[in-house]
Amino acid sequence: MAMANPIRVLIVDDSAFMCKVLESIISSEPGMQVAGAARDGREAIAQSEALRPDVITMDIDMPHMNGLEATEVIMSSHPRPILIVSSESRAGAAPTLRALELGAIDFVPKPANNVDLDMNSIREELCRKIKLAAKVRVVRNVTRSMLAQEPAGEGGGTKPQPAPAPRKDLSPPASPSVQVRPAAGTSLPPPSVPAPSVPGAPLQISMSDVTRGETSGTAPPPAFPPAVHQPPVPPASLGIAAGSPAGRFPVVCIAASTGGPATLMQLLPSFPADFPAAALLIQHMPGAFTTQFVEQLAEVSALRVKEAEAGELIVPGTLYVCPGSHHLRVSSTGRITLDDGPRISGYRPSADAAMETVGLFAGPMSTAVVLTGMGSDAARGVTQIKAAGGHVIAQDEATSVIFGMPGEAVRTGAVDQVLPLDKIYQAIEKRVLYALGAARVGAI
Repeated sequence: MAMANPIRVLIVDDSAFMCKVLESIISSEPGMQVAGAARDGREAIAQSEALRPDVITMDIDMPHMNGLEATEVIMSSHPRPILIVSSESRAGAAPTLRALELGAIDFVPKPANNVDLDMNSIREELCRKIKLAAKVRVVRNVTRSMLAQEPAGEGGGTKPQPAPAPRKDLSPPASPSVQVRPAAGTSLPPPSVPAPSVPGAPLQISMSDVTRGETSGTAPPPAFPPAVHQPPVPPASLGIAAGSPAGRFPVVCIAASTGGPATLMQLLPSFPADFPAAALLIQHMPGAFTTQFVEQLAEVSALRVKEAEAGELIVPGTLYVCPGSHHLRVSSTGRITLDDGPRISGYRPSADAAMETVGLFAGPMSTAVVLTGMGSDAARGVTQIKAAGGHVIAQDEATSVIFGMPGEAVRTGAVDQVLPLDKIYQAIEKRVLYALGAARVGAI
């Protein structure tokens, strides 16, 4: 007996073969049905408005109007959950990551050989992510580049416009105080540290492309600072005695999965170039995507951003992005180790593996941040950070695309703060400054 409310899927792909394959997979899955098909971006926009599907699977490389342009228009007019079905190659990384920035929920990689009749390799992932996307309540994305308002270019496609120049003056209003608990095992109350007025302090931004909830008007897009490629900040310049057993610098470990790329593109501009902690990022994504993702993050962040390399010593003022094909750990001497071993609890890279070693290395100077994502990765890791005397922050449900990872972290009882995205950097900064102050007086 058919389900009363099956998930209705609009398939968008210029390949008749791929449309047929996707239709076969979706139609054979209980609880799903194909609502329609479109061969290019213009048809996708029209079909989306006419059929009002629960989920759209979107190809990127199409004639007349590509999938990026269609995603931008749909997410800024009549938003629907969009699942990108694209190449997992390095060439496919940039447009796929851009689509995620524009509001697409997730992506499914096409098989390397599109003419391969065996699509069972993506069947389980495709159906699982369609079901997940159908549960997400999307909102209007207001960060448009005016594609829909420009005359069609040659061949009927819309004409992309250059992005506006970044705003140079990023001086924020005074930040409200954030209550931070003292690290476990210490009796010293957190010192009164005023929020420093530094470039890159939290921007007040709209959660238009990642927030779950109802659409409510529009707001100006967030302004990102220009790209600043900084060398590592010497620990000594920050008053940190690197290598001293009692003076190890703070380390922040950030975990994210579904919805993470768009969320991180909004969080990272808040970090200043002289951020006095080392930061590690564990984002679930294919290994071929990491290099491009690092480049995109570097474009919006004053903080130095780089792909993590085996054997390098972590230092403050740098964000190390874990390769999507490897697990990352921090050794007892503060060096990065990478391994491409089996998935841990279903994940590679594993946030649990990274956080456990960060807790061992930095102890009460460690901070875990769990952002939007599906599953339970980081739940074990945050308990290790907390047991080491560190601090744990989770993104709240209202601003998470998927409250899976943050929710599982909260259930462990190890989370100190559950915050909306626009308050997370403030909390990180307060905790790092407290850890530095406490370390200087010998409290931790």
